[in-house]
Amino acid sequence: MSKPLIGVILGAILGAIDGLTAWFTPAVRDQLGGIVIGSTIKGIIAGIAIGFFARKFHSLSIGILFGLLVGAFLAFLVALMQGGYYLQIVLPGSMVGLIVGFASWTFQKWEGPMEYWMVITGPDEQPGINGGLLRRQGELDGQAVIAYVCTVDVAKIDESVAGAQANGGSIALPKMAVPGVGWLAYCKDTEGNIFGMLQADTNAK
Repeated sequence: MSKPLIGVILGAILGAIDGLTAWFTPAVRDQLGGIVIGSTIKGIIAGIAIGFFARKFHSLSIGILFGLLVGAFLAFLVALMQGGYYLQIVLPGSMVGLIVGFASWTFQKWEGPMEYWMVITGPDEQPGINGGLLRRQGELDGQAVIAYVCTVDVAKIDESVAGAQANGGSIALPKMAVPGVGWLAYCKDTEGNIFGMLQADTNAK
């Protein structure tokens, strides 16, 4: 699922919930239906903006800030048109933007030949441990990857695999190309734990 689509779906759901909070303001309860529809549309617009922003800038902190600002700005415009209720409109509207901003950056589907979700834990310019999610690759037979696997960047994958074997390890999955990403191989250590090694190469195919 793409980031804009995640933004739209989440924005619509949270926007509707935002609109329903108008029930707690007795003076506008008779307008609840219209408020919910308007808030849903506002949430969708925020979701689209945040989703497309997330595709360009891979930074969790900036994404959350952008979502917060977009949600607050759209809510402020609605409050301005309503002529009041700024706190009741802007506060939940800002929270909608913040949540959508966070969700849009946390998970990103890899547009490659296999179903794989990238998990972003922080800005690209800061060191961190990003991760990924994929379906279990086989039965519980001690061979397939069935749980957490640590994959590390290496400069030369062939040398790294040879080093693992020289120190008592074995190959669990031979080197293979991940198109547009690099070369990936999985090994087992001396205790049977599986770990991965990835050599970056955008020309891999």
